[in-house]
Amino acid sequence: MRSFVTFGVVALCTIVSALPSEVPGYNLSSFVLPTQTGNLTLSPPGSNVELLFLALGRGTQNYSCNSTMSKPVSKGALAILYDLGPLLEYSPPDLLHTLPSYVLDMASPLVPLSAAGSHFFDSTGVPNFDLLSHGLSLKGITAETIPTTTPPASLGLPRSPTNPVNWLHLTATDCGIGSEVLTDVYRVEVAGGSSPATCTNVTAMTFQVQYAAIYAFYGPKR
Repeated sequence: MRSFVTFGVVALCTIVSALPSEVPGYNLSSFVLPTQTGNLTLSPPGSNVELLFLALGRGTQNYSCNSTMSKPVSKGALAILYDLGPLLEYSPPDLLHTLPSYVLDMASPLVPLSAAGSHFFDSTGVPNFDLLSHGLSLKGITAETIPTTTPPASLGLPRSPTNPVNWLHLTATDCGIGSEVLTDVYRVEVAGGSSPATCTNVTAMTFQVQYAAIYAFYGPKR
């Protein structure tokens, strides 16, 4: 496992070290949103929106158990959102799609990626995405969800089974604040996060499961 993690760190550091010292604005147009996992497909973004921000989410899916005989209940997630814009133009085509599998075995912060914000659930159970350092914010509701299958290895990069949580498409309940409006967010290429089927072997009534995923944020075309 150590060589697997080391390879991921070296790959990230090598790519980021090759970036220009100042990137005036990231061109996200080369990113193709994956919407299909197995035989199931999420609805693609509408023709009236464009990709405004691309992030790697790294954190935990959170669960609770009422008893050892019950099933775990989802209590949301907590994750740091890392800016993937600098990597997009300078990385191999499939690196971003396999990245969650690598970083699942790495502890935060994910140096040399830059933390851009956070993902959390508020007291009412609504998912929030705080990217205020970039003038972006979104509260969402789940519009679609599809079970994840673990894709085969791509470009020779290993992908171990990771018991991923579902891919999601969320739409905004609060269209954001700041300089840009966000309308949709997709969670794709997920690694990890799934709870055990039952609470039988869980030692605490609340617990966390590590996960990583690509989050793609969309808003009206400018």
